[in-house]
Amino acid sequence: MTIILNNCSREKDSVIKIEHSKIPLTEFENRLNFVPHPNQFLPDSMLKKQLAVALVAERILAMEAVKNKLDTMDRVAKMIHEFEKEAVYERWMEQEIRSKIKISESELKKAYPRFIEKRVVDYLVLSDSTSAALAKQKLKSNSDADELKELNLPLKTKIIEYAETWEPVEEEIYNLKIGEVSNPIYVDGKYYVFKLKKVVPHPIFSKHDYNYWKPSIKKRVKARKEMKVFDSVIGNLMRNKEFTIKRDQYEFVLNKLIEVIPFRKEHPLQSPEMINMELGNVANDLEKFFDEPFIRFDNGEAWTIGEFWEKLSLGPYLLNYQSADEFKRAFPEVIRKMVIIETVIEEGYKMGLQNTDYVKKQTEMWKANLLAKLYQQSILDTIRISAEDMVKFYEANKDRYQKPELRKILEILVDNRALAERLIKRINAGQDMATLAKKYSIRKIAKKNLEQGFYITRNSWGKIGKIAFSLSPGELFGPLKLDENRYSIIKLIEIKKAGTIPFEEIRDRVRTDLLLQKAKQVYAQVLCDRIEQYDIEVNFEALNRVKVLKGNMLVLKSHFPVRSAVPATSYWGITDRWYQQFNNVIWKKENH
Repeated sequence: MTIILNNCSREKDSVIKIEHSKIPLTEFENRLNFVPHPNQFLPDSMLKKQLAVALVAERILAMEAVKNKLDTMDRVAKMIHEFEKEAVYERWMEQEIRSKIKISESELKKAYPRFIEKRVVDYLVLSDSTSAALAKQKLKSNSDADELKELNLPLKTKIIEYAETWEPVEEEIYNLKIGEVSNPIYVDGKYYVFKLKKVVPHPIFSKHDYNYWKPSIKKRVKARKEMKVFDSVIGNLMRNKEFTIKRDQYEFVLNKLIEVIPFRKEHPLQSPEMINMELGNVANDLEKFFDEPFIRFDNGEAWTIGEFWEKLSLGPYLLNYQSADEFKRAFPEVIRKMVIIETVIEEGYKMGLQNTDYVKKQTEMWKANLLAKLYQQSILDTIRISAEDMVKFYEANKDRYQKPELRKILEILVDNRALAERLIKRINAGQDMATLAKKYSIRKIAKKNLEQGFYITRNSWGKIGKIAFSLSPGELFGPLKLDENRYSIIKLIEIKKAGTIPFEEIRDRVRTDLLLQKAKQVYAQVLCDRIEQYDIEVNFEALNRVKVLKGNMLVLKSHFPVRSAVPATSYWGITDRWYQQFNNVIWKKENH
């Protein structure tokens, strides 16, 4: 083993080097700032050190995976190629779209007044222009919600923020004065009519001046401009990519997907990426149809059912829908997005973007992360846990399995105080609060058949949580002012006291916790044994230049909602054996 503590490295862009594998400064900085750290309040030097420990471990485990030929598995090889394809797409976006966006100071200043306010609109959604014209007249005549409902014109309310609505719709709304009604706007087969209800200061953005928010404004303006340029360029690329799908094949594939996808109502904790991977488990009755053409393009090309299915299972396509009906409605758009992304990738390969330094580094980063996880999983599969082991672990770690005091509440959230006060009178007069919540509350959770309310903790839901923990069961409170234009009515339904969760209720969680603890011990043993076998170089001068952004949040890839901008990695605590070994062998030598 060779350990080089490099304070004057010739390779100033590499923070860590393990054998021939390098972790560039940009990758290190992004992995530090684009994924939340488990303890963001540590000093910057400690945050960097913990990431260095984690990334060295990741690369060692990835190399062990290669030694064990895990990288030759068919799905793994395909997944690595998928990482390259996505990097080609990102590089194309930067080269052909983002680099061409220019934003002037005057544009930002023009956007600022919209950025610092919110606009509250009532609106109606109509199926034809005649109904839309009638709706406009009714809104202009100040017809109330009940009258509109009788005319089968259910009135909805929406809060508009700058750059979060389709631009033509936003322009129409921002040209309205309070009380004015828009012309019908045609969007995706429907007609929308808006009435500006009120304008309020943005609760956050209005508290600072233009210079403070300039970077945030620029980000929104840039995103909107990028979409315009993207749509224009894609229009040219897609000229030969018009496609058709036979109805019977469309229905066949759709129904097979519905059989496999675990919709969120049944599996609320299922991650989008895990849902896509579910498609890799193909039933025999589907596989025999894989060679049949599915999508036929006008240029003579075609995707088979098997190719389409594989693209869905490997690619960055969002499939975590609430229900089968929702997925049925979205499926044409899923196909359209897939065709666009694959067309861009195809163009990127023609341009040779797969040979760029960016694509190579991105592919290497994601490949190492995947292989490390595969090696960890191979170890996990060998560990056996007995019932006796689980009970002992539970008894020794009861502090992990405490449940906080919970309070079940019913709540109605409205956008004006007068309505809140009228609703309180109706509740006190004996009207059912849950029924009123479904009719009047603007909080989405009130629309989901929660007649018995929902549980909150003392520190959740801000002011609402604090009030709920001051009430007695059955007590009503309100109106509680949440911000400039929202008022809440709260009724406490039930109290669940804090305490230790019984073993039988969390048997599976205890097993998982014990399994992960045992696995981490094995990982640490492997790492401590292997560190002597690898040449490791730490560039402290580059490490010192890494910038730490406090309060960082998870950043997703542009256009890829299934992928984070960088892969997450497992951190090691300062008392863990691997951390101590890394510290003794490498870190302490920094001062020598």
